[in-house]
Amino acid sequence: MGEAIRYCAFGDSLTVGTGDNTGRGFTGRYRDYAEEVLKRPVTLRNAGTKGATSGELLQFLRNEGELRRGLGSAGIVTLTAGGNDLIRAAQPYIAGRDTAVLKNSLRAYGSNLRQMVRWIQHSAPAGSAGPLIIVIGLYNPIPMLPEAEFWIKRFNSATAKLQSDSVCYVDIYDAFKGSENRLISSDLFHPNTEGYKVIGAQVARSVKLPSYSNKWD
Repeated sequence: MGEAIRYCAFGDSLTVGTGDNTGRGFTGRYRDYAEEVLKRPVTLRNAGTKGATSGELLQFLRNEGELRRGLGSAGIVTLTAGGNDLIRAAQPYIAGRDTAVLKNSLRAYGSNLRQMVRWIQHSAPAGSAGPLIIVIGLYNPIPMLPEAEFWIKRFNSATAKLQSDSVCYVDIYDAFKGSENRLISSDLFHPNTEGYKVIGAQVARSVKLPSYSNKWD
């Protein structure tokens, strides 16, 4: 067994694991998976904030140096954001049917996410490879709203554009589509235990951790 790899989970209520009655969310499950495939100890720090928008998460990074340094010095970072941006924009949209609120939310989200990734990367210690950043897309928590699919796909498209040698995008939309009744909790928004298992499995399937092992040697 090599030296422990630090895994820092940053983001909104999906990172917190809201809706999972086991309390493990996808982060605990992914930590176990990473430890198994890498054959090394993996320590998990969960820095999730329930209800946070991408703008609020960006402010946390700007204002909290200890959090920023913890993310920058981690080996693996997962990032979840965007669901609360979309929900907050959907409320005035439903009331007034003005697509401008959704367009503005999408534009702000894309900018906030890019800045968050840069803050994390620039916080890596000098001379280090920096963390592997895994950005997780959105499922559709409001399938009863016909327009939701269109906008969620646009949010996910903005997220996917961040992919690079050190940034991986994980699509969970298709894994949830058509199975919302089985995977979403009784609050009708967050995943349930099975939903978080699906997210963890999608991250594990999408990111081939052994190919990044040179980052931690």
